[in-house]
Amino acid sequence: MARSDDSSINTLCSRTEEPVICRACLQADPNSKSADGQGLALMAISCAERDTTFLHGDTFNLLQNATGHLKGILDDCTQRSFLAQQEFLPAARYVQEGQYDSAIDVIAEEIIPSVMYCLKLFDQNPEWPVPQLVLAGTVASNQTCRNAVEILRSI
Repeated sequence: MARSDDSSINTLCSRTEEPVICRACLQADPNSKSADGQGLALMAISCAERDTTFLHGDTFNLLQNATGHLKGILDDCTQRSFLAQQEFLPAARYVQEGQYDSAIDVIAEEIIPSVMYCLKLFDQNPEWPVPQLVLAGTVASNQTCRNAVEILRSI
């Protein structure tokens, strides 16, 4: 992909599951109009990292007031979201090096499972409802990660 513009962003984002979220992410960066495919992929990874950071912060904040078994669940969620955050730097580095398949592997095999782990814990403990912030944060992080993967597959 050569240099970007609204048309190429629309085309690229149309290949994702959530084109509206994808376009909003990319167009929020003022550099998106002049970015090439690699630059747009890095922007998409940045959005996914931002959403994962929010998820981590929300689970950490909920953990501070939790007790008993819920505290254990939220502690695990917090740890896994932190681990997910740590994987964005290697993913971005792979993109910068043009190793898109490796970046896809990091996001799909390391980050997304760590993000989704929290919901699995709540599924295993149905007596505890998923806190709204955790649910919303997990959905947002998962979706922006999946968008980044689809962008990487398209460039």
